[in-house]
Amino acid sequence: MVVIEDFLAGSLGDKLRQHPAFAVGCEVSRLSLAGLAARCEAEGEGVVARYYLCAGELARWQGFSLPKRRLEWLGGRIAAKDAAMRLRGLAVCEREWRHWQLAADPSGRPRLAGGAAPLPEISISHSGGWATAMAASSHCGIDIQQRLETVVRVKSRFCLAGEAERLAASLGGVAEGARLTLLWAAKEAIRKAAPVAPMPAFAEMELLAVDGQANGLMFFDCCVRRQGKGLSLPVGVVLAGGYAVALVAMPAGMQWGEW
Repeated sequence: MVVIEDFLAGSLGDKLRQHPAFAVGCEVSRLSLAGLAARCEAEGEGVVARYYLCAGELARWQGFSLPKRRLEWLGGRIAAKDAAMRLRGLAVCEREWRHWQLAADPSGRPRLAGGAAPLPEISISHSGGWATAMAASSHCGIDIQQRLETVVRVKSRFCLAGEAERLAASLGGVAEGARLTLLWAAKEAIRKAAPVAPMPAFAEMELLAVDGQANGLMFFDCCVRRQGKGLSLPVGVVLAGGYAVALVAMPAGMQWGEW
């Protein structure tokens, strides 16, 4: 079997769900792409894909020519279905992987088109050796970014001057590359969660404050601005094993359309 981790197991999940923005209910699954590749090599990637994917998904997967792309796409769908089924409280013995179907909405975002109703919202991300997915009862976004020092060279593309100062003031003991990777992941998670078109640009999002310590779960208090209106949005962020992970869940009662 492919080993899928409950990323929110233990104190991390307890602390996250205590925040009002995440009390709506959410699950996060993380899957090792190296482990998935090993199973595909041992059993045949077609056999593994047919175990987890329904007919429509299988046809899409077969259309990818690059092995890396096939592996990441398959890993993301497995993680997403796992998170959705855990959110619905399904035990392992109750899981029918091919009964759950993921499709794409007009903007290209993944969404569940089949499974046990009510269907949760879904977000998928992969980087380096991991595929991750988030399932929630409201619009959500997840992003995982492998920490690379090259992010420092491109920070002008996504980091405002005030944000760099706030990050340094709050997380001075953390290397600049790690701080910037957290910010990049946070903004990407917001973009994935926002059910608006076009997606928010980096310049429309601003980090206002950091709550928490670098060795655990933190919350980035962000503001998304468009057409003269602003929307405050908390983002849960954590540094985990050389990766930054960011999570967004739409708090109850918050409407993007109120912009």
